[in-house]
Amino acid sequence: MISEMKNNSPILAIDSSTSTLRIGLIRDDGRIVRHESTDKFRHAEHILDLIDQALKEGGILPSELTGIVVATGPGSFTGLRVGMAAAKGLAEALKIPVAGLSVYRAVAAKIFGQFGPVTLLIPSRRDEFYYGCIDSASFDDGAIQIIHTENLLQAAGSRRLLFLDFNPDEFNFPQDALIDAEKALISIDDFLLKAKDLLKDGGDDLSLLEPIYIQKFPARIPQ
Repeated sequence: MISEMKNNSPILAIDSSTSTLRIGLIRDDGRIVRHESTDKFRHAEHILDLIDQALKEGGILPSELTGIVVATGPGSFTGLRVGMAAAKGLAEALKIPVAGLSVYRAVAAKIFGQFGPVTLLIPSRRDEFYYGCIDSASFDDGAIQIIHTENLLQAAGSRRLLFLDFNPDEFNFPQDALIDAEKALISIDDFLLKAKDLLKDGGDDLSLLEPIYIQKFPARIPQ
């Protein structure tokens, strides 16, 4: 771990877990600067430019940053590695803390109070999804599994389905089984809002911080 961050200090957020690369910066006055690229899965070509643009727009020098929060996934293998490498490189060069936050934890903190129990699904391989049941405003990343599309409704049980970075129309699920992703849209702000709590004790150990990679095993289906 690295030194503790100051209160009300500039923090950078990086989310490269989906087809859209998102960069955010919160200034010490609370203002949030946002930049993104929808150039699908070409994150490596854009990430440093987007970080530079966010810093310049926010009027912040790299040396003034006091912490970084980075999405740990699950999601695109290559995209996650790009975001993680950028976050670690900056943190090490600037001697500031970095903390990882999974997409599932960010979503749980945002939507549980609005929608109640939800099954969150993120594309994995063909016909497979990362699968996790959100039953509270907190989430244990160890509960993320991989599930085949044919088992989605049965595994979800009474929970509604929320797909991120995927259009589920092709599955012809009943509309009352789905949550409109636009209403539950996750943004870089959700990572920034969690950043201070994650960084206040020095963040994560750089040598241990890694993207979430799920070993393939079937999700348990309620009997």
